[in-house]
Amino acid sequence: MNKLRKPCQWYLIVLLSCIGFLTVANHPVWGQSDYKNGKVFAGYSYARIPTIETPFLSHRNGNGWNFSVSANINRFLGVTADFGGQYGNLPSGTYAGRPISLSLRFHEFLVGPRLMTHNGSVTGFAHFLMGGVRRSIGVFSASAPDGSSIRSTGYGKNEFAMGFGGGLDINLNNRFALRAAQVDDIIMNDYTYTGCCFSGGPPLRGWRHSFRLATGIVFKF
Repeated sequence: MNKLRKPCQWYLIVLLSCIGFLTVANHPVWGQSDYKNGKVFAGYSYARIPTIETPFLSHRNGNGWNFSVSANINRFLGVTADFGGQYGNLPSGTYAGRPISLSLRFHEFLVGPRLMTHNGSVTGFAHFLMGGVRRSIGVFSASAPDGSSIRSTGYGKNEFAMGFGGGLDINLNNRFALRAAQVDDIIMNDYTYTGCCFSGGPPLRGWRHSFRLATGIVFKF
């Protein structure tokens, strides 16, 4: 049986980050910046999308959007609902001697607690999120000899997922902030198809990772 890949070193990085946030959160000078009850974030996101049933192409680059709503329980603890979508392409091929294109789509639906620390005009945060993701191969098209277009609806799958990460907001004024960066490790419970496709055995279930980076504008309310 093939061994599943062990979790990446993100676990250690996130753990140390959480410890750091918990430590500075108790410092008496923190929390004196502009504090609001909640935040809405919208912006651009980049992700390394795990492919579907293609072990030789483990990840593809994807670009898209990220949106989140956060409600603060107090200055240092809140709850976040996070949504995102990234889109990429698989290598092109041919159908009936004509070129075709395949699109890869990745959507996240996550919620969980968030830890925050405030230092003047800068707010840092770390979060642990749980929920699901959906990966799908989108519509592909081919040009037939007569010039018509051949299309298909593709294939998709839903999976349980977790997100570990954090980011940094730079306060612009009383209502708006710039999210300089938000970095997440999206971990999903997925089948690895190596055993199924190449060894004749059943598919193996394991964890797959997706790196996600986001930046954009935060509205505070």
